[in-house]
Amino acid sequence: MNSNTPQNRLLAGTAAILRGHFTPRGLACYFLAGYTLIAGLCLTAYGFYQAHYHAGHHPDAAPYSVFTSTFSFLGSFDARKNPEGWLFFSLALWTVALFLVPLTRYIGRRMAVIHPAGATAGMGLLLLGAGAIALVGVFPDSGQDFVADLHYGKIHNLVALLAFAGLSFGPLWFGLMLARFNPFRPGHRPPDRDDARAAFHRPALHLPFFLLAGVLTTAMCFLIRWECIYRRLGQPHWPGVGVYAFPLWEWLYILTLFLALAWFSLALPNQIPAPTPTSRVP
Repeated sequence: MNSNTPQNRLLAGTAAILRGHFTPRGLACYFLAGYTLIAGLCLTAYGFYQAHYHAGHHPDAAPYSVFTSTFSFLGSFDARKNPEGWLFFSLALWTVALFLVPLTRYIGRRMAVIHPAGATAGMGLLLLGAGAIALVGVFPDSGQDFVADLHYGKIHNLVALLAFAGLSFGPLWFGLMLARFNPFRPGHRPPDRDDARAAFHRPALHLPFFLLAGVLTTAMCFLIRWECIYRRLGQPHWPGVGVYAFPLWEWLYILTLFLALAWFSLALPNQIPAPTPTSRVP
């Protein structure tokens, strides 16, 4: 029986992806296909949102804007938001969750060269974020009741917070693991060439974490500043004005997170360095 049929090759390729085994070209294609699908679903939800507003179906409806509308507005089935297109946003979030599982395995397998337990912790955080982001798609940002007096919005806020924690602290944890090999650190000495960890001594691996931490820190500074000045300016607390708008920083951070994940993953050594006695971190 010929095992080299198109069907068998497809099954073998799918199994390899699910296990997080990628060639450099395969990983780049995985990001391109995944990000294109996610962006396409979000843009479709956005199109329905805007069409609903322009159709004038609800008197309180407003056009979508990154200064006044959060990311989750695209997935709200409330009558004044996106009752026709919210499912496309949920599909985008479920795609993100599925996309992250093989990617987490790919990253964790390589970071284990530095510290196996640390890699497991980082993988756990990313998988927590993936599971929570899937639940964000199950529980949209809506004021409608889910059960009794518990409405969807309350559950949504909880799982969105878990998603933020997992998908933020997971990558940042990997960044901390790499800090020992940070070529920008004063007085830093690179590992010996025969040390498996020498493959991680590259600026391209560290820059995405500086970018992610920088955007997160900047967002916190502006949002904390808004908490201090909005009353003095006579402005409503939500959603903020201009550079103080919460939705603006949410969007910037989400885009930065997607960029950092792709940058870091593609910069990792594709061939897992063979462990050496000096690869063990005390």
